[in-house]
Amino acid sequence: MANPGEIRTIFEMLQANYHYAMRNMTPKEISNLQILWVELLRDIDTDILKAAALQHASESNWFPSVAELRNAAAEIVTPNRTTPVEQWGEVVRQFKHPGHCSIPYFCDEITAAVVADMGWLNLCMSEDATADRARFIQGYTDRQKRDRRLAVQLPQVADAIARLVDKRRMQLRSGEK
Repeated sequence: MANPGEIRTIFEMLQANYHYAMRNMTPKEISNLQILWVELLRDIDTDILKAAALQHASESNWFPSVAELRNAAAEIVTPNRTTPVEQWGEVVRQFKHPGHCSIPYFCDEITAAVVADMGWLNLCMSEDATADRARFIQGYTDRQKRDRRLAVQLPQVADAIARLVDKRRMQLRSGEK
């Protein structure tokens, strides 16, 4: 995880590249922006954050927002290695080897999860490959989106959600609505 000094160094690197972006800002406003960056980017590994900043600088003419850096970092840690259609092809290949009597192995963890959700034996014995393919692609796409959303989610937001879920469970256990 990046410490405040490392985040400030990345900020200053980008500030040098986008020197025109802050010409109308006061030193206090720039300082406040750095404080915001530290708060909202500290959960990202330093090397990943730096790579995200460099990637942004190579692609954009504008100083990055926190959201742009978080998205660039998420792209680095959760790249779309293959498409859902390519992964469906891997599932189809597994029908032949190891087949329905064995447990398949998928290198792609999303593929493995979607196949587990759909049921390997159900897939092997199905007579509607078109519907299975569509359900697989939808499940794969949904999981990719969820993984991406979780990758950019701030830890503070994840903590708040966990607290709300725990509170709701306690209410349900005690019979409250």
